[in-house]
Amino acid sequence: MLSRHARACWTLFGVTGYARVDFRVDEAGQPFILEVNMNPCLTPDAGFAAAAHEAGLTYRDMIGAIVEAPLGRLRAIA
Repeated sequence: MLSRHARACWTLFGVTGYARVDFRVDEAGQPFILEVNMNPCLTPDAGFAAAAHEAGLTYRDMIGAIVEAPLGRLRAIA
């Protein structure tokens, strides 16, 4: 459910790079979106890297994906 909300935020705000959507979930399991951070900290010990790790990405893979994404978009329009 949280990934669906994060993707909806991605679409709503027209995110084209990387971003972090911050949530809080109440006792009833209802999520609340706190913010869409369009420029999250990318240090290895920051929340963005921790979320990438939870998704199965190494830090190196995460940085590679961030760098490769716009290159793929450029190749698609070239």
